[in-house]
Amino acid sequence: MESLKKRWEGEHIWVEAQVIRYIEEILPKYKKDPAKYREYIDRFIINIEKNIYPHHKFEEDEIFPYFKDKDIIKELIKEHRTIEDKIENIKKSSDINEKIKLLISLLDILKRHIKKEDTEILPLLK
Repeated sequence: MESLKKRWEGEHIWVEAQVIRYIEEILPKYKKDPAKYREYIDRFIINIEKNIYPHHKFEEDEIFPYFKDKDIIKELIKEHRTIEDKIENIKKSSDINEKIKLLISLLDILKRHIKKEDTEILPLLK
């Protein structure tokens, strides 16, 4: 269980540092000159996708089964699908302004989701 906890914490640190903070820092630039950043958004989303999907699978396969009787687990899994849908919608959108709106929405759900997992699941792992 300790190794699962360490991996989980490490992946959450990555999401917070590499995804959440990055989006928070770049959004003002993207909003100012969206067309200039289309390519960066697309590459960023590919990077997120490569890391978020395996992280969700890890949580759902390795962490959540320990707490399947907790109501929060269904909610967290539903949020995983919402996050994945947002990522797919960002990839599919050809409208740069729509991509930015979706990034803002992705940022919001990621922040809430990570906080929920950190306050609801992390204490159970200890």
